[in-house]
Amino acid sequence: MSLPHPTRILLPLLALLWLLPAGQAAALDPWKPLPVCTFGMPLMGEAVKKDQQGMITAVLRAVFEPAGIRLRHVTMPYNRAVAEAGQGTILCTLDVKARKRKLLMGKQPLFYYDLAVARLRTTGWKGLDSLRGKRVAYRYGLGLEDFLPVNFLPRHIYALSSAFHLMEQRQVVYTLDDSRLLRYALRDSKLPSHLFAVDPLRSFSVHPVFAPTETGRRYRKIYDRRMKEMATSGDLADVLSKNGLSRTRIERILKAQ
Repeated sequence: MSLPHPTRILLPLLALLWLLPAGQAAALDPWKPLPVCTFGMPLMGEAVKKDQQGMITAVLRAVFEPAGIRLRHVTMPYNRAVAEAGQGTILCTLDVKARKRKLLMGKQPLFYYDLAVARLRTTGWKGLDSLRGKRVAYRYGLGLEDFLPVNFLPRHIYALSSAFHLMEQRQVVYTLDDSRLLRYALRDSKLPSHLFAVDPLRSFSVHPVFAPTETGRRYRKIYDRRMKEMATSGDLADVLSKNGLSRTRIERILKAQ
């Protein structure tokens, strides 16, 4: 059986592209590269992983790819991600709602940051005031002291798992981060888990923030619309579940949509 000549396929397609409005024609054009939403964040346990993987990356991909926008995660320190988003060098990063920056925050939370403190079980803990004047480790660029009304001595780290070795060696007294990330980091440290305790502090909703540019405003609008659609259709719950989030945490996010 002979195949049709290529022009018999291409000419009708070109005619269709000519007749369609410009936006629809661009979406059908197989030679036109997709626009990219560059998402800058450090690696965060199961939430943001290397090789374009992780729960947050998966949700943002599900948000943007049906709109014809390719998501690309770039690993970078958090303070650099915030600075580059402010300059429009990248288009998206994350921030907690409690912090006010000159970035465009999406309405719906992506997840909740459950701030907790890790310590040796032999180290006393009577609440937030226990941090006062102590050496406290947390990841570089997070700026956690902005949310805690006590003065402590910060020790900035890059790999969260290293904080457990610092506590074991008595170089720091406490470590601050999200409770799930602390547990992942303890696992990665290879230290005996029974030596440590993780105590809850407070919870913050985490949202994507977009560059204060025309493209950033358009991407925030897409994010707000798509998150509502995904919550209604069940797609958001499916993505979160496939990436290991518990039913309780999924329902908490869905209630906020």
